[in-house]
Amino acid sequence: MRLPCSFYCFIKKQTLKSILLRYKVNIGITSFYMRKLLLAFILILSSTSIYSQKYSKPQNLPEFDQKRWHFGFTLGPEFQDFRISNKGSFYSEVPSSNMGFHVGIITSRKMGRYFNLRMIPSLSLGQKTVNTKLSATDVESTVIKSTYICLPILVKYKALRIDNARPYLISGVNFKYDTATDFEAPITLKKFDTCLEFGLGSDFYLQTFRFGIEVRFSIGLNNMLDTNRPDDDPPAYSSITSSINSIRAKTFTIAFNFE
Repeated sequence: MRLPCSFYCFIKKQTLKSILLRYKVNIGITSFYMRKLLLAFILILSSTSIYSQKYSKPQNLPEFDQKRWHFGFTLGPEFQDFRISNKGSFYSEVPSSNMGFHVGIITSRKMGRYFNLRMIPSLSLGQKTVNTKLSATDVESTVIKSTYICLPILVKYKALRIDNARPYLISGVNFKYDTATDFEAPITLKKFDTCLEFGLGSDFYLQTFRFGIEVRFSIGLNNMLDTNRPDDDPPAYSSITSSINSIRAKTFTIAFNFE
């Protein structure tokens, strides 16, 4: 007996929802990311169309996608933020996302006509400010500086090439290790994090190299709050830590790729 298509759609929807809830990914935040992703998709698709119409011929680097391995570098800004869940009398929040910077090395392996496996070891620099409201007039600000060593492992799905442009989707996981943790701050974080990443972009084939514009959203899966405070810790610091249930990272990345 064949089940209706609506049944399979319902199962897929419930499975995705259960995964998001398992890792405590706020569905409202995910919807917010999806709206940004849709806007980025429209902008990139428009730029791809304009570029293709303007530079329709001749076709640059016609054999580029036939190579098994590609190498290059990437750089660009990052907008770093936290998702904070509070549980005590104090209330902590990040008033606004802060801009950082990343640079990395691209290693890309062709997996077929439409797929590539990409590993991008990179260095990410940035900082976040967490404001903790202790009373109606007293606010404790904690500046958390981060220097991440990152290893994104991503799968790239490419559309058909349109003259000298080729849009794509990308997703995967990113493993991060923070080398700049300050254990004497009011709020301290664990060093290791695992993030789910998804995004899109477009490659533009120039005469001597391929240039890509990419946007990615990153959702941290781990609770980064470090609850192991030193024995000589000020009582106020311990109170701030105990009033926070979880801290999870979220990042919006704009990457400029050169291959």
